[in-house]
Amino acid sequence: MALNNVCRPSPARSTLPSSRDERIIYTPLHPVCAQSPSAPRTASLSQSPPHSYHRGPRRSILLRSHLPRVRAANLTGSNDTPLRQSLYEDPLDDTDEDLSDVPSDYGGSKQTKKLKLRARDRWQRYCAAKASEPAADPQWFDAEEALQGASAKDLHRFWNWVLGKLERGKGGRKLKGTKKTSSLKSDWKYFQGYYRKVTGNGISEKMSEDVRRGMRSLADKHGLDNQPRENIPVYIEDMVPFNQTILRTREKRFHLGLQRLLLCFYNMLGLFTVNRESAILNLRYKDLLLSVQRDPHGGPPVPTVDFRPEFIKRNLGMGKLGHSNTFVLPEIIFDVSLVFSPHVFLFGFLFHAEAFENSSLRSMEDVRKLVPADGCQELPLPLKQEMDNWYIFCKVDVQDGQVRILRDTPMSAGTLDSQLKSMSEIHGFHNTFFSHQFRYGGGKLLDESGE
Repeated sequence: MALNNVCRPSPARSTLPSSRDERIIYTPLHPVCAQSPSAPRTASLSQSPPHSYHRGPRRSILLRSHLPRVRAANLTGSNDTPLRQSLYEDPLDDTDEDLSDVPSDYGGSKQTKKLKLRARDRWQRYCAAKASEPAADPQWFDAEEALQGASAKDLHRFWNWVLGKLERGKGGRKLKGTKKTSSLKSDWKYFQGYYRKVTGNGISEKMSEDVRRGMRSLADKHGLDNQPRENIPVYIEDMVPFNQTILRTREKRFHLGLQRLLLCFYNMLGLFTVNRESAILNLRYKDLLLSVQRDPHGGPPVPTVDFRPEFIKRNLGMGKLGHSNTFVLPEIIFDVSLVFSPHVFLFGFLFHAEAFENSSLRSMEDVRKLVPADGCQELPLPLKQEMDNWYIFCKVDVQDGQVRILRDTPMSAGTLDSQLKSMSEIHGFHNTFFSHQFRYGGGKLLDESGE
């Protein structure tokens, strides 16, 4: 029997609304409402479809069995606390989570961790040097014990040793040394963090004042430069000839031509993203969104490159962007030589690594032949998932006499800085070029724009 013709009188409950257009939900949790005594016995609820509407003279009734929603509604009243407690019990705290298992530098940047480790290693090497002296104080045999009992005089001698005698670093490599007082202040900051971690307390104000006074004296003694570095911005007009020098010079040799291309591509990303060196070097294949877009003006399809939102939030410092926002890498045809065209370089790296899932894509000519399907605005170009953690700026190293491309290892910031410095000298820049100059140019443009 169809339920459309079944009419039920309105329930005489004061808690039910009386609007003509309101629907009342009947479920098995409401046995009185589900089978009203005045309703015809032929209209069984078991025969009702899950979403059947019953027309009555006063209101419409929706019959369905949506238990979780009804229970939630029944527990909202202030008188239902006993019922709530009977249905739910608080779980026991039987986990083994311990705050002491979380490293003190958890979540910090790799560079910060590196500088903290350097402060620890320097102190340990200094203690080893002191312990090797004739009739050495026993405290120097344990670096942490020595730090806990160290005085301002001990720390002053430590910094004199770092500035004047420490010449070799990890692996016996020659250190470039501390040249600026700002670098010395930065080292002191990280050393204080190491001191706090070992002793459980910060350096006292009196001791800190004495050490800083001694450091000013050591800065003069060792000829540290206390003048701030000039903020010289760079623009695309500066970088195009610089890239040309990188590609054609013979004054500096590279193991592979790939290294020259990566250095050029870094200059492009540094200028376009105006971001930190470490953020750019962390760019991986999985952070890319490649596609062929339909030209709204009716021209040929356009290859596009986007950075995924996860990379933008994690590395580019744009954490307030929505989950679907991407950063579009523009294609620039600034010069006929294409030495500053990001898409040409990036697609070249991907073709060289055979990174596309579509194995027939081996050149830009193959990409430009692709056309989005009718009714679609883009055609995605997915990369192989097994290459997700490969780095765009990968490391090139010599192992067992063979030059190898370590795509799962990023190029180090030290390697990049060294290459930029030597190439800027070859190019003839008045001052040594460094990565942060990209940010000066972008910052200046933002200041002048008034936004």
